Amino acid sequence: MTLDDRPAELFADGMGTENSGPLVAALITMIRPRRIIEIGSGDSTLAIAAGVERAVAEHARDGAVLDSGTPSQRRTVLAPGHARGEYRPRFWSFDDGTGEGSTQQLVERYFRGHGERFDFVELVNANFFDVPAAVLDETGPFDFAWVDAGSLIDDARFLHILWPRIAAGGILALHDPYWPSMVEHADDTQSLESVPSPLWQAIMHSHPDDVEVFTLPELHKYRQTGVGLIRKRLPLEAPRESEFTAEMVAMTGAPVRFASLGFHDPDRLTDTAVDTLRTMADPANRAVLFAVGSGVDSVAELARTLRMSARDVTGCLTRLFALGLLAKRDERIVVDDEHWTRFLRLTKKTPRAPRPKFFTADRPAFLRVIADQLSSDRWAPEPHVNELCSVFDDDFATLRRELVDKQYLERDDATATYRRRTDSQ
Repeated sequence: MTLDDRPAELFADGMGTENSGPLVAALITMIRPRRIIEIGSGDSTLAIAAGVERAVAEHARDGAVLDSGTPSQRRTVLAPGHARGEYRPRFWSFDDGTGEGSTQQLVERYFRGHGERFDFVELVNANFFDVPAAVLDETGPFDFAWVDAGSLIDDARFLHILWPRIAAGGILALHDPYWPSMVEHADDTQSLESVPSPLWQAIMHSHPDDVEVFTLPELHKYRQTGVGLIRKRLPLEAPRESEFTAEMVAMTGAPVRFASLGFHDPDRLTDTAVDTLRTMADPANRAVLFAVGSGVDSVAELARTLRMSARDVTGCLTRLFALGLLAKRDERIVVDDEHWTRFLRLTKKTPRAPRPKFFTADRPAFLRVIADQLSSDRWAPEPHVNELCSVFDDDFATLRRELVDKQYLERDDATATYRRRTDSQ
């Protein structure tokens, strides 16, 4: 399926996915996630499925390129450990069909009509907040998450539940991170502009070192604007204390000053780190190191896999062993993980700021906002209510009891379930 094959009834201008849909599809193809989750079915569900189909096809072609043994430009850029082997991604899309303008039923009919073609897709007709934590833990961790449903508070809850279940290196993508707001200018005029929502402002400016945040706004729109990307860094990507100019000299011979780019210079590199960077600047050394990391553990196998002479492989191995990047274990060549840890000189993570208690001058209005997240005709289990309250206050049990005591919520003691009182409005 291509994006041009999407049924017209599943795509409307008001959805605002004319740009974000193809972007998400391209991201899926680019990062080749194995476990994908979506909150809010619709046109984006088809875009994600199209991206998965293309990723599977490209993975199969790359495996064939490696297995053929025929030299090619494509072969020189592939990491054998990732391009070979089985790639069977799974995709879960959650939607209970109750949202305004929901196309959940149309999406379900479309996928059902294509038989086994989309056997990697599982449409879950349920309120995401009702899904037991154990089910999400069993399904995840997720390599890619797409969130496009609900209110600002819903989005905060989605992140609260999903982010601990995003795999290292994984991405959570949020639709519509910008909101319309009146902006005052220096000349005392005002204009309606798209600005980061309060939630996205907090994400942009409060994330720890092991998180990357990037915004792709659509400033020509007032709603359904752009995509916000939150990526959980891999352990080897953590910040290290290094000096940019020394790294550039070691790898390229060019003394590019970090300060000339508008940033400040960090601490200086050790001699060992400079030697390591210089060694890794050689593509042949990198190829050998990555091949060993993918499980190729002998000179003969390295030469065959990389299409290099045994002499060239031995030269690369000599340099990598001298730096401690490789080690011998039971006659096998392996990557020395301890050396990499020392080289990267991983710094401690920025401690997460304690969440302050939320107080408001209008306490009843605050409690009503929380109660409005629950249904008045459907009972919610206590863990669901605890999760909701924990978004607002670490002491969720006290807040939950207050909602009951002040008659915003009704509790069924026999089943330990809760619902919104209709007379609390």
